[in-house]
Amino acid sequence: MPSFGPITSLALSLRYITTEESYTSLRDALMALISLTHLELQILAFFRSPSTLPITLPGLQILEVDVRRCTCKDGKDGKNIINSIHATSLISLALKWNDSDADLTGSTSDESRIPSLRHLLLFGPTVFSELDWLARMFPNIERLTCWAGADVHVILAAIGEGADDGSDGGPEVSDGLRWPKLHSIGALGIDPKIPFESFNLVVLRDAISKLQECGRPFHTLWCLQSSFARANKSDMAELREIIHVADFSDDWPLPFNFQ
Repeated sequence: MPSFGPITSLALSLRYITTEESYTSLRDALMALISLTHLELQILAFFRSPSTLPITLPGLQILEVDVRRCTCKDGKDGKNIINSIHATSLISLALKWNDSDADLTGSTSDESRIPSLRHLLLFGPTVFSELDWLARMFPNIERLTCWAGADVHVILAAIGEGADDGSDGGPEVSDGLRWPKLHSIGALGIDPKIPFESFNLVVLRDAISKLQECGRPFHTLWCLQSSFARANKSDMAELREIIHVADFSDDWPLPFNFQ
């Protein structure tokens, strides 16, 4: 498809990629887009036969995978999509899972297919039970954005809990830490209508300190400033002693927003 070469951004809403023929057609079409740098996939069902070749997209930099409407109730379709894409230049990845059914556990290859990934965006509360798998697949994450129904300190605690030892068949997480290079987190788990005075800033500060003490270069927390508007000034001052608190800004590119 040489006429498709100049396409740099593509959004696909697909129904069922469940046969070898449909997968191969998708693979061939995507790999023909040699200039593709931004891809958004929304799929209802996805299956790839082990005998088929992966989708290799060497120039892809931004990827969004949306399986929130997926008919598969164990979340495996989302994992299959990620395992099917080889993108050595990918920088940012957004994952949108089902609210409660995703199961990303299981073995993974010893080598990440997306080693260049630096920014991971997670949508949905289910992701917190899958952090080990995500940390193995994307070990070099420096920036994490969570659009999940959880408070900031819950997100931080989930990242800091335990270390993966590879006992489930996958490789160990580097240095025994989830995302040892993590330097900033953006969190929209807080209801912006609820002032931060309702939350325990001491608990938040403790969670941040634990991440830093383990060796992570964690220096920036991105939240809606309105959430801190009525927070205790003394507690906020102590929080700012250990981390820069910045106003959250959604900088995810929107090439398909025509409004």
